[in-house]
Amino acid sequence: MKTIKSLVILIVFFHSAFFLSQNIVTVFSDNNYQFVAVAVSKTGRTFISYPYWSDEHKYSVVELLADGSTIPFPDESWNNWKEGDDGKTKWVCAQALYIDDNNYLWVVDPANPKEQGVYQNSYKAVKFDLNTNQPQRIYYFTGITDDKSYMNDIRVDVDKNFAYFTNSSEGSLAVLDLNTGMGKEVLRNTQSTMADSNYVFEIDGKQLMDSTGPKRMNADGIAISPGYEWLYYKCITDKHLYRISTEALRKALTSNADLTKEVHYLGDVCTTDGMIMDKNGMLYLGDIETKSLVRYDPATGQKTNIITNDARLSWPDTYSITADGWFYMACSQIHLMPKYNNGVSLRNTPYEVYKIKIPAISSSR
Repeated sequence: MKTIKSLVILIVFFHSAFFLSQNIVTVFSDNNYQFVAVAVSKTGRTFISYPYWSDEHKYSVVELLADGSTIPFPDESWNNWKEGDDGKTKWVCAQALYIDDNNYLWVVDPANPKEQGVYQNSYKAVKFDLNTNQPQRIYYFTGITDDKSYMNDIRVDVDKNFAYFTNSSEGSLAVLDLNTGMGKEVLRNTQSTMADSNYVFEIDGKQLMDSTGPKRMNADGIAISPGYEWLYYKCITDKHLYRISTEALRKALTSNADLTKEVHYLGDVCTTDGMIMDKNGMLYLGDIETKSLVRYDPATGQKTNIITNDARLSWPDTYSITADGWFYMACSQIHLMPKYNNGVSLRNTPYEVYKIKIPAISSSR
């Protein structure tokens, strides 16, 4: 009887995985410029970000229109930065996009073009009112992190009015009081924020290498629980998953407590760039090495592949989930960039944003 039940579960799993793979919808394609992030507002507005990583660059943040075209967001002037300009109210190297639970759009600009260092202290997080398309407030990272940082991703607690960030270049987190603007870098150069040098990170059977050797990518993806109690985070180039209470992070803003004692190691899940948690507390990760989409239940430790070994998931990067159950993902093809392939771009398909309908969670959870 157990054998029959196991077989039925296996058949259902593979049917679901096949069904989802067949029902991936292409939302947007760009054959010219590399993007990394997508965010969808509560009214369905879709935003995409293009970091300034190479000379093949036009706009930094755009809004996708119904006809498939894009317009610079919030306007042309924010998107026309060039060397020598003041970058305080322009996008220098826009990275993360995030819609908070009050429907504000957040844009993280590490202001680190071509990863050569922060430009004139213009690294910032900008909160936009989508009713007016105007910035409600700009938070600068000056005094929080240094000019070698690459502020990568953000999550916002709208109840306590705090934001949390990853610094992927140096390996750390940052906490920011959105009322006062006071911020602090934490867990710098610790086990949970620095990529495991013993892990061999391979895609398509090839280890990711740059001119210095095996590429290590530190704290990057983060997700926040539905009640804002926990912040989940991990490095890209290993499988270790961690979480820390947001209460501990907030307390660290005004104390010198040892936060390493507050970090919970949740085991090995998969490699991933971005992460996102849904309203049911399920964590989604894009497994870069296997081109898969993984759902992880922190309550049970159970891991399920939603999509498995699909070539379209070429470095799934960041995600957005809508209220009606659509899961958006931006695929950035980072491993095919010239700097990881002896100066030659191996990309032969457009950069793509996809969406799928996520299957319901089993009632047996």
